[in-house]
Amino acid sequence: MHWDYIGVADQVLSAGEDVPGKVVRRPGGVALNVAIGLARAGHLVSLCGAVGDDAEGADLLAAATQCGVNCDMCLRLAGHGTGRYVAVEDGSGQMIGAVADTRLASQAGDVLVQAVRHDLSGQTTLVAEANLGADQLAALANIARDRGLVLMVNPVSPVLSLRLERLVNEGRPLELVANLAEANALLSDRHTDTTSAAAALIARGLSAALITKGKDPVALATRSGVLSGEPKAVVARNVTGAGDALMAGYLSCADRQLYPANALETALDWAHRHLAANGAP
Repeated sequence: MHWDYIGVADQVLSAGEDVPGKVVRRPGGVALNVAIGLARAGHLVSLCGAVGDDAEGADLLAAATQCGVNCDMCLRLAGHGTGRYVAVEDGSGQMIGAVADTRLASQAGDVLVQAVRHDLSGQTTLVAEANLGADQLAALANIARDRGLVLMVNPVSPVLSLRLERLVNEGRPLELVANLAEANALLSDRHTDTTSAAAALIARGLSAALITKGKDPVALATRSGVLSGEPKAVVARNVTGAGDALMAGYLSCADRQLYPANALETALDWAHRHLAANGAP
């Protein structure tokens, strides 16, 4: 969980250009974005994350709580600043680039795992993202197995995908939500389409894989087969966090047993509404 600082240019950008636009600050991070999306849809969500002991940390916890997220498991780390994510988008709705300062998740990883271990009453699904280290992700997989919970993971980036390699190699029955580049980082063969990549992940032992590739079809593979859906055409006004909205939509249906066709349809719908939103979703 961190603050997103997003600069949106008024026009298409070229490298090195300095142009007018707007800069917005809003709550961000894969885990927090997913939690907020689910809470707004009426789900009971508990978040385990870390912020600093600065004013930004206090503001972020207050913002998440106001959105309906239970933050009782969240930690405030003394002597640390709250994480930030800085992105630039241009007038065509394209992401130009971004830098994420997510060191707190790694530094607090073991403490976060212990917090989760002791407070999972009433939960059905455990969602983790790869800003945690490989050891912490393996520990969460063990907790999910022992508690009979579904474990869903998000690689965050192709580089961080490798932190999930151990779980995939062990054939853990986890669910993965990723883009094609992140999925390929976990597969021996390079796939050019989402359907084949999703199917390959199921063959490796995963129980479900939801794979995206920009405007290309989105694939949802389970042990019963592979479904594919076309993203709706949209003038993108709100790019950052669209993948997290898709993941939250998928989770919202998995929790209600509307699965798998309705889960894919809902995931695509939530991503579309996020992209079309004018300003903070």
